[in-house]
Amino acid sequence: MPKKRTLTQFEKAGVIAVLTAGCSRETAATYAKCSCWKLRQAISEDATFAADVAKAEQESEVFFVNKIRQAANKEQYWRAAAWALERRCPNRYAARGAGTLTMDQVRQLVSKLADIVVQEIPGGVERRRILKRVHELVKTGEHDIDDTPTVGNDEDDV
Repeated sequence: MPKKRTLTQFEKAGVIAVLTAGCSRETAATYAKCSCWKLRQAISEDATFAADVAKAEQESEVFFVNKIRQAANKEQYWRAAAWALERRCPNRYAARGAGTLTMDQVRQLVSKLADIVVQEIPGGVERRRILKRVHELVKTGEHDIDDTPTVGNDEDDV
């Protein structure tokens, strides 16, 4: 069975250059004439290369964020500041469709639902079981869902 060919140092340097320029890993793989799978494999097998990839991606991100900040300093480019806020703090600034709830709003809704359960279901095993399940649902949701808007009424979500 032939040995799997790994990326050469020259190909790795090309990947790093493309990522530093701000391109995606897919573009970097195409540039290196390899598959995305092979690039992921090279990253997982070579800790130094993995660190170089991470650094290149971070450097390009910092570069672009600085460019947005520079543009946002000019009044006529206020949209750059809005764009940065929408991405940095999406829970507060991102545009939301009609009927979309933030995680804070979902938490408030679930809390009110728990209050209704306490008021309407007589004490006992059933009420404790329901409240325990609601509490577990909230805990699970906090770990599985970030603070970006995720609950909406779009028909495509079904």
